[in-house]
Amino acid sequence: MPLRWYLLLIYGILINSITFVLRGMDKRKSVREQWRIREKTLLLFCALGGFLGAILAMGVFHHKTIKSRFLVRFYLIVGVWIIAFVTCYLAFER
Repeated sequence: MPLRWYLLLIYGILINSITFVLRGMDKRKSVREQWRIREKTLLLFCALGGFLGAILAMGVFHHKTIKSRFLVRFYLIVGVWIIAFVTCYLAFER
């Protein structure tokens, strides 16, 4: 497997791990009624590729699962990533 695929895999693991931890930290701050991580920051990490970590964190921490405005933006980002994956898959299959 070429080096670029390993680097892409490492990037994916890192960005999803960071996103998961950020969501956990935000949930903890929410419960303690402390200063929170901005929604823009949470969405940015999803847009950078951490959407799988975000989905996992939503299930584990039950955090950011009700606020519809946030969820619409989140699922739009997830949709863009799915379209990107399908497009790349179809392009490389030929």
